[in-house]
Amino acid sequence: MNKTRVKCIVCGNTDLPVLFEKDKAFPIGNFPVEKGYPCQFIPYNVQICQKCQTAQLKYEGNLDLIYGNNHARAYGSLRNEMDRLFVDFITESGETHFIEIGAGSGSLANELIIRTRGKYIVVDPSYWGETDHRVVVPKYVEEVDLSSFKIPNVIMSHVFEHFYEPSRILEILAASDIQNVYLNFPNLEYCIKEGVNYVLTPEHSFYISTTNLAYLFLKHGYIMKKIQYYNDYAVFFHFSKSSKIKADDNSIDESGFFGETKKDVRNFYNILNERIWKCKRVISAERKGMIPLYIFPCSIHPLFLFAFGLDCKIFNNVLDNNPHKIGKFLYGTNLECLSFNETIRTPERKIILLVGGQFNQEVKSKAEENPNNIVFSV
Repeated sequence: MNKTRVKCIVCGNTDLPVLFEKDKAFPIGNFPVEKGYPCQFIPYNVQICQKCQTAQLKYEGNLDLIYGNNHARAYGSLRNEMDRLFVDFITESGETHFIEIGAGSGSLANELIIRTRGKYIVVDPSYWGETDHRVVVPKYVEEVDLSSFKIPNVIMSHVFEHFYEPSRILEILAASDIQNVYLNFPNLEYCIKEGVNYVLTPEHSFYISTTNLAYLFLKHGYIMKKIQYYNDYAVFFHFSKSSKIKADDNSIDESGFFGETKKDVRNFYNILNERIWKCKRVISAERKGMIPLYIFPCSIHPLFLFAFGLDCKIFNNVLDNNPHKIGKFLYGTNLECLSFNETIRTPERKIILLVGGQFNQEVKSKAEENPNNIVFSV
């Protein structure tokens, strides 16, 4: 049973009009699965808070279904470079002991432990990384007393956007001895304005601008000390606790906690519909003789297009270079994932649609080297 949100996840307001007149259906997962996996779909609609302008999905899904067996490691030069630069960003502060919430594969922990040689605590109920030189606490952060570790620094890398109650997490941090929060947050503002299908999904269930995110931390007593952008993909933050600001401080000027969110979100879905129309037009114009048709990557990006009107059945396969995805099927479809690098080298004439947003730049030029490939970055 899906839970319906009745109040804003940021400010608690209950005035939450929906964006779409009728609910849509959206796959609850976006990970690769074995053939015959029992995929499920969730009702989909978007609410815009009339007080703080936060956009959030109306329906919350079952977390066990949303994350399922989604343990494919992050892959690609964009993500690898991001991790390296985020480690640089963290170590510039001179701190050496850390608690990482939601460490996943442990790739960030591995590098930080080598760099700092300090104490390292992992708080993650589904951690699957290395365990050397770190203490793993297999629990949700809501179940843990952070102050008991006597470590004043918390790291969250591409985790905060997954919380269904982000304000609750900040309340936990504010009530603890945590002095510094190092946050690696996807650049959702770029995604929403440029139509990148990486926001307002069952996993990333809310949209908040970069400015409003900093303001949300400020309301809970954490001042932004430093910010750094990584391409258009991520934003690094260093927040520090201030004794001058309390979570219930009503003197904070709320005039800055508004913006053009509603306009930006509507435009996001307009871009999505235009992209679907462009895909259909390209396919109609170029697919003479029923040549093979592929779509990249094996991720949430094509699933967004499929949910809003692009027919997944017209594609032969989905492509990706992540070895954990190859040979499996994109969630909610019957599209088997093939190796992108191997497929682009085959001699037959074929159409390849690149719909991976910032990830397109990693693969486009390589695909165009083969004159038999008709490549469109959409």
